[in-house]
Amino acid sequence: MKKYIGFIILASFVFSFSLVLAQENSNTSNTTPTLNATLRNTLRAEISTTREAFKAQMLSERESYVADLKAKREAFAAEVKAKKEEFRQTNNESKNEFRDRASAIMEKRFQAAFINLERAQTKIEELITKINAEGKDTTSATESLNSSKDNLTNAKNKSWSKRS
Repeated sequence: MKKYIGFIILASFVFSFSLVLAQENSNTSNTTPTLNATLRNTLRAEISTTREAFKAQMLSERESYVADLKAKREAFAAEVKAKKEEFRQTNNESKNEFRDRASAIMEKRFQAAFINLERAQTKIEELITKINAEGKDTTSATESLNSSKDNLTNAKNKSWSKRS
């Protein structure tokens, strides 16, 4: 028990000292509530002004960012529009070149067909003269051949008029 008595005395001194300090702090706190309130109010005012300045800065940064985005968007849209117009122009040029080549090919085909029809007409004409020399009637064949020559001449004129 002797060894616990020293510990008890030491613990009582420690607790009594802290209780006295606690009483002293509570007595002094009654005299300074206005000091704490004024300090609190000044800190609140500083925080409020800092917060307002930060909000204004963020708002101006946001507005400049949005304006920059709009400018970039408009520039991109103009660039896309220019590229689109350039593509249309090159596409139209290539279409026109294709049409010209196709037209030239078709013209060559028509010319070849005209030449072949003229050859056939000359052969038929030779046959008609040969048959006519034998004394047979070739009036309907001659009429058909003349009609064929007229139609061929009209077709040639149409193909050249469309080309011009």
